[in-house]
Amino acid sequence: MRSVIIGTAGHIDHGKTALIKALTGVDTDRLKEEKERGITTDLGFAGFVLPDGTRAGLIDVPGHEKFVGSMITGAGGLDLALLVIAADEGVMPQTREHRAILEELGITRGILVVNKCDLADRRQLDLIKGEIRREFRGTCFEKAPLAEVSALTGQGIPQLLEMIQKAAARIPEKEEKGAAWLPVDRVFTVRGFGTVVTGTLLSGQIRRGQEVTLYPSGLTCRVRGLQVYGEETEISRAGLRTAVNLADVEREQVRRGQVLTDTAGLNCGGPLDVKIHHSGYCSRPITNRMRMHLSLGTARILCRVLLLDRDALLPGESCFGQLLPEEPAASRPGERFILRYYSPVETVGGGLILNTGAVRRKRFCQRELKELERLEQNGAEGEARAREKNLERERLQSLTEFLKKYQETYPYRQGAPKSEILSRFFGDRKPGEGGKWLETWMEEGQIVCRENQVWLPGFSPKEDAAWRRVKETLKERAREAGLNFPRYQDVKNGLKEVPSKTADEIFQILLRRGKLVRLEEDCFTLPEILEGAVETLRPLLEREGKITIIQARDLLGTGRRGIRLLFGYTDSRKITKKSGGESVREANHDLF
Repeated sequence: MRSVIIGTAGHIDHGKTALIKALTGVDTDRLKEEKERGITTDLGFAGFVLPDGTRAGLIDVPGHEKFVGSMITGAGGLDLALLVIAADEGVMPQTREHRAILEELGITRGILVVNKCDLADRRQLDLIKGEIRREFRGTCFEKAPLAEVSALTGQGIPQLLEMIQKAAARIPEKEEKGAAWLPVDRVFTVRGFGTVVTGTLLSGQIRRGQEVTLYPSGLTCRVRGLQVYGEETEISRAGLRTAVNLADVEREQVRRGQVLTDTAGLNCGGPLDVKIHHSGYCSRPITNRMRMHLSLGTARILCRVLLLDRDALLPGESCFGQLLPEEPAASRPGERFILRYYSPVETVGGGLILNTGAVRRKRFCQRELKELERLEQNGAEGEARAREKNLERERLQSLTEFLKKYQETYPYRQGAPKSEILSRFFGDRKPGEGGKWLETWMEEGQIVCRENQVWLPGFSPKEDAAWRRVKETLKERAREAGLNFPRYQDVKNGLKEVPSKTADEIFQILLRRGKLVRLEEDCFTLPEILEGAVETLRPLLEREGKITIIQARDLLGTGRRGIRLLFGYTDSRKITKKSGGESVREANHDLF
């Protein structure tokens, strides 16, 4: 099922919460203060299904200027914005500020929603619509569809739903292959379950039972349970509103602003290389080393802004710079951020993170600026992927060469032990990554990985004179011995012309291929001998439900040693099980 995350934006009291209730039937004002004052002070959430089956999550953000920080927290990760404007007031200060924030966060898909149309006549509506189009000329909302609605009466709501559905159909699917990345926007406890965090999963997947880490604290924990839009699930994918129940984590150890991820060793300290943009919403410049409020994901912290090629950034300008957070912050290349003046608190612009955990750069240094320009053009994330791709290619090439030499050195072995491959080639990666790469290469046809062994496609153990000699000797001795099962070491000692290690490797291949069966006490036999013995015992087991060593000995005409080894085999295959002493076996009724 496709899914999208939709968020409201707009001035206080323009009807954002009422609009969500009209669309979903859910009242997102959950706090006592919100109910009493009639305004939204924190984030609210609701889920619903569009007519075409697309699952939508709706985030309600505050409109009051005091709560713009919460609005920024909620806006991160949106696929589509509903910019709500009241028909009786038109464009207001927070309308403009929210529009600037959406643009800085890279949210370019939107619908202009003129709400409270029941309070205006046709002439007023036309004037308001004209004002809106003029206001947003030259912005990402210039050509956005415009809906006329009344959340109170329901006017225009079906048409708005149709617009949302059309916009949602054009939103590309999220990337599920990368690292899981969930900025935490809510934390609470549930009696009997413990700590729960919620957020929008921006990339990757999270599974029940998976080990994850909270950054910047570095706290590692296990996913006890998952919910997506209120429903229990085993896995959550990118683009879904997700609630994660964390095992053995106290409520006080988690807060809004942290990031839940499966990435190990994330560097949350040091400068951030960035491209900064002054939105022009305010006329004041950004000056070098200015102390500012930084909104990053769901975190809000203070930072210093370093401008690397100028002393002041004017409205409408962009430049390379560095952010020096005053406390550790989880971030990754390609992530967008918002900057607000320290005092008075106003949104001034934002930008894009090019690199994390960087070193302090020299100002007005052409070499530094060219490096940042290259990062911007290629994308630090793209560079990281390219490096990973090269490492993957080199690792596969090294593995292929290793397997070729291994097969030359051990021509009678099916493959190299998987444990050795993981240790040799993936010892530097976190647990589980090596196995995933082996699965990928196997799907691509680069290697074969079965029964904890790895080999190259097309390879099969050498079947020469030594192979034939060992195979025929072992099978012949097994046939001759019947239920007086021979010991492998005794037979091998008679193969004077074949090296001991070669005989061992050929014996292992015959066992793996099912040509021989290994028993206890270093004995072996042919599968058909065991099958014949079991068929002989079957009528008695079916009739009486158990059998003794003496009964089996009389039926099969062999000694106690052979019956004891046969019982060891039938126990291991769950055909029989011990009953009391060693001399009695019960039938497994599931098989009889």
